Amino acid sequence: MTDNNVKRQYHPAFRALTWIVPLAALAIIAVLLIFGGDDKRGSGGEVRPPVSAGIPYIGFAEIDTVIAGANEAFEKKDYDEASRLLTRARFFIHSGISEGSFDSMPRNLDLVLGLSDFYRGFPLKGILYVTIAAEADPQNETYAWYLSLMHLSQKNKVDAKMWLERTATIGGVYAESSKTALEKM
Repeated sequence: MTDNNVKRQYHPAFRALTWIVPLAALAIIAVLLIFGGDDKRGSGGEVRPPVSAGIPYIGFAEIDTVIAGANEAFEKKDYDEASRLLTRARFFIHSGISEGSFDSMPRNLDLVLGLSDFYRGFPLKGILYVTIAAEADPQNETYAWYLSLMHLSQKNKVDAKMWLERTATIGGVYAESSKTALEKM
């Protein structure tokens, strides 16, 4: 009977690993939580979200309900929920565009989705959505302004300068701020 127990025992190195690996993982998680939790997204300047999401409704109750929930979540700064809901709404609207039910994405949907993803810690994904919005409506200075801020926060001065120049050229609410930012660059 003792022969069976001897055969079933694990090698001492393996037994040590079964204790060391989980402890090391816990230590790494603790260090990340303690020292990595500064809650700053990006590494450059700050991008402040607009107070209101302002995504218009499209006329379908199911999608409008999702958009209303996303607007509310965004205004409460629950960016995870806003991103989840807007991704869902965007999927349904994009499907509707493919089928001919809708003409285009509602104004500000990609902007708010991009800002939500940006604040969730996915800056490149956020920049992608806002870029899509800016290319779809090149005369909207809001998209160009937020793209410039997002690029500045990622220390991408080349793209930030391009979007600041576009914002200044378009004019509007952000023209003076973008001219000032261009002078500082």
